[in-house]
Amino acid sequence: MWRMGNGRDVKVRGDRWLPCSSSHVVISPPLFLYKDTWVGELIDIDAMCWKSLVVDSIFLPHEAEAIKSIPLSVCFPSDKLVWTETANGKFTVKSAYHLAVRHFAWKACREALPTKVNLKRRKVLTEDSCEWCKVKPETVGHILWGCPKAQEYWAEFLVTNEGDELPNTTVQKMNWSPPPPGLCKVNVDAATFKDIRSTAESKAFEAGILFALSHGFTDVVLEGDSQVLVNALAGFSSPPSAVASVIQGVLELCMGFTQIQFSHVKRQGNMPAHLVAKNAYSIVNDIVWVEEDPCFAKQALIHDVNFMFS
Repeated sequence: MWRMGNGRDVKVRGDRWLPCSSSHVVISPPLFLYKDTWVGELIDIDAMCWKSLVVDSIFLPHEAEAIKSIPLSVCFPSDKLVWTETANGKFTVKSAYHLAVRHFAWKACREALPTKVNLKRRKVLTEDSCEWCKVKPETVGHILWGCPKAQEYWAEFLVTNEGDELPNTTVQKMNWSPPPPGLCKVNVDAATFKDIRSTAESKAFEAGILFALSHGFTDVVLEGDSQVLVNALAGFSSPPSAVASVIQGVLELCMGFTQIQFSHVKRQGNMPAHLVAKNAYSIVNDIVWVEEDPCFAKQALIHDVNFMFS
């Protein structure tokens, strides 16, 4: 499917670009849309957001919400085709196994596998007894889990895979710490009611970068509690496909700094930023506190200062 950048290469109808449904295509009635309308026509470039009123008036409610949840980078990179079966949008042979297993399961549910019972029904074989147990007919249910031999294989599989997961022994920073001398630290976080946390947090990192640039900071540490996004920004891994365009835009904005570092901290060490994000639910416009602190984050700020000098 298409990962949204500027929307200039993606057609509203026919192309796969919606982050909902298995088909990813628009099903809303084409009442006000031409066949060749581009997605970019739904984006307000100046405001750097979707044209909400237009989207709400054209699309079915669930599609309108899905469209408005697609994050847009302030740099508006080109649109890009991505593979939907992996988190980072890149194709791997391993990811295609899931499609093969899904197809196999579909054939099993439809009794479309070449079992001996099915082959006998089609006059290919004259007998249908199971090759393993020699007792019961070889049906889909029997060969997959009813046959004693199949049960042996399942038991062996479970024992083999039981110890695959190892405990996480990575040491992670639990408390906030001041930046190195000469650097300014910007802590970011995001809160959302819906299951789009990585999307919201990627925009929080973008907002943090824009804040630092607008205030003239040249040497910055950008810190948040999303390990996935911090690793992506630091170049240790690929970002989730859904937010890759935003992360790409953040990295382009980073070119405006003399020095930029990315740091991860557990939520306990990012509590003031978390509280600001949580209280943003009830805030419509932007609010900036300069040389003062929001009352709902005061105790968390005091805790960080006390820990720093303890």
